[in-house]
Parts: sequence; structure tokens; C-alpha cells
Amino acid sequence: MPRTWRASSFRYEITSHVATASTSAPTTIHPSRRLVGRAADPSFSLLTGVLPRSRCSPACSLVSSGPGGPRRACLCSRSGSRGEVPTAGRAVEAGGWSGRSTGASGADPPHDWRVRRGSAARTAPNAPLASASSCDARPVRDTESGARYLGLDLAWSARNASGIAVVDATGRLIDSATVISDDDVAAWLSPHLADLAVVAVDAPLVVPNATGSRPVERELTRAYRSADAGTYPSNRTNPLFDPPRGETLATRFGWRIGTARPSLDTSAAVVPAACIEVYPHPAMVGLFGLDRVIPYKPRSTRTIEDRRVSLGVLMAHLEALEPLALAGHPRWRAHRATLATASRPVDLKRLEDELDGIFCAHLAWLWGTGSTALRVWGDDVDGFIVAPDRADTPDRS
Repeated sequence: MPRTWRASSFRYEITSHVATASTSAPTTIHPSRRLVGRAADPSFSLLTGVLPRSRCSPACSLVSSGPGGPRRACLCSRSGSRGEVPTAGRAVEAGGWSGRSTGASGADPPHDWRVRRGSAARTAPNAPLASASSCDARPVRDTESGARYLGLDLAWSARNASGIAVVDATGRLIDSATVISDDDVAAWLSPHLADLAVVAVDAPLVVPNATGSRPVERELTRAYRSADAGTYPSNRTNPLFDPPRGETLATRFGWRIGTARPSLDTSAAVVPAACIEVYPHPAMVGLFGLDRVIPYKPRSTRTIEDRRVSLGVLMAHLEALEPLALAGHPRWRAHRATLATASRPVDLKRLEDELDGIFCAHLAWLWGTGSTALRVWGDDVDGFIVAPDRADTPDRS
């Protein structure tokens, strides 16, 4: 079983353990213990935050705070944190750190500890420390509100508007907005970034193919073509996908693109957040039980009134998703007012983007909380999309 220790507002989950030379048993780290640095300044406390490093995974980097200001240390030996934390003796050996643990009340007897390559072990003075095979420390952020789930209806170009929304651990909408540039995304995300568990992006994330379409796009289109919910092709010949904007953002924020589901513990957000590609049209068909996709997107044959009616249908379906709790939300009331008064296509476009962002946030929540309503189409190598199954509704084209 993974062990945890608590320090300030962060909990570090150790997924493998280093034992001392005298025992092979995993070390038990009491959750109430904190590590106090064996430093020149005894009040220097470690493990109060996380910072990314240029050559080290964010999951391995720790920020320490003390009278001398913030300092950074790395739990693994890849980037060499020697000298960055003021310690004595062999404490910085191979990028590790050693210190003493004390109980929250000071009543627990102190123990010598050494942290190295993402693992922790209690050591006697001068006892050798076994090495770990990889850096596997996994920081977990604790907050009063629990994990958060982000939906991003991402425009392929940073010159166009994107819809963005975040829901809490219960699936309730916290906020939504329309953003344009990557910096806009970062600014809006700032209050939520540390608490994200899953990010669902309506845009390509993994695009290895030079031309044509990805296998997942062909597979999903075959399944959902009869519902008019097919996908668009993406490839590296298109400069918008070389690299995809979603990949760029995931790298910027340290999100982990992949099909593996995160922990089902909704009281804390895993760092880094899981990042998945979604596509609202087939997801709406599957989750809302539709025969065909709701025609709310702009088309040459659709008038503003046609789209207003369709957006009203979409909003009714979203309101029926109880976890979102949309009806009383101030932002949702503003969306209802926009729908009632919009007279220009641009007004409906902003509303459409934001509704897609809210729905993507709901998909992120479903994925992060273990819902069986969604599955992976495709794979991590050639590209994937998370969407409902369509096995019971064969392609009728």
C-alpha cells in the first residue's frame, strides 16, 4: 500500500519504498508527521509546495520555505539538486534530502529520514540507503473543496475563442468563461490549476500521423456517422496540428496526456492532472440518448432562430445533468439571458463555445470519478478520444 505524509497543504504519496539495509519492510510514514530540514537554520521547513524544474518532472520537485525565502529541491537524481538546499553531510547525495520527522504535537519520537529518488526510508545514523529504480513520488494537493475537473472547448488557433469551465468534486459547476489566447487560458485557470484532477479537451492532443486522419477518428466516425456526429481529420500537414495546441497547453501546465484513469479519490487532485481528448457531439448523442446530434453549430442553411432553438434544447439537456446544478448558477442565468436576446451569430458563437466547455467539464468529472458511461476509443500512441460506447447502435450508413 502506498504511504503518505502530510506537510503543509500537500500530501506526498509514495508508490514504492526504499528500505534500510537491515530490513525489507516498507517504511510507515505517519500522516501527521512533518519533515523538518536538517539545515543550517533549524526553522527551515521542507515540503511546502511544488515547482516544476526544467530537467525534472514536476512530481519530483519540492519547494521549501524559510527565513531565507523559497528554495527548491528535487526528489530524484536526474537534475542534480546538489547545493540547492542547505543541508549537512551526505544529505544532498544523488539529489536526495535527509531530515528528522516530528509529530504534529512534538510528542512523537523523532526519526532520521532520507528522501531519495521519490522514496523514503527511516535510517539509523550512517545506515546505507537502498536505491529506487525510478522517481515515482506523486504529489497530491489537499483542498477543502476537493478535486476539480476542467473542460476546454479549445479552438485550434489561439486567435479564436475557446470555451472553458471547471466543476468541483461533486460535479457542480464552479465557473465558466470564454478565452482566446493561451495566456488567457493560464490567467483564468490560475485559481484552479493546483487542484485539477482531470482536464477534458475538445481538440486533438496526440497527432502522430503526417497525413490523412487518425485511426480513432475513422473508428468514431464509423460508429457515430448515422447520428451526424463524425469527427474531423487531423494530421501534422496541417500547421495547426504541428504541434496540436492541446499538446502545447498540456506541456505548459504539466498535464499528463493519456488514457489511464486517475485515482478515484475525489478529495484530492493528482498532480499532474490527467488530460484526455473528448468530442462533445458523440458524447451528447450517447449520454443524452439522441438519435442525431443537436444542430446548434453554425451552418449555411441554419438561421439564427434555428440555432437559438437548438441551443435551447442543448441547455435543457445540460440542465438535466443533476451534478452540474446549473439552474441557480449566476453564470447560467447570464447564458439564458444571452440566448433570449442574441441577435448576431457572434453572440451565439460565444454561448456555444461556453456550453461546450461546460459539457467537457462534465465529461472530465465522469472520467475522473470512474463512470462506466465513457470508454477509450483509440490508444495513447496513435491518438485517442474518450466517448460513450456505440456498440449497441451499429453504423446504419
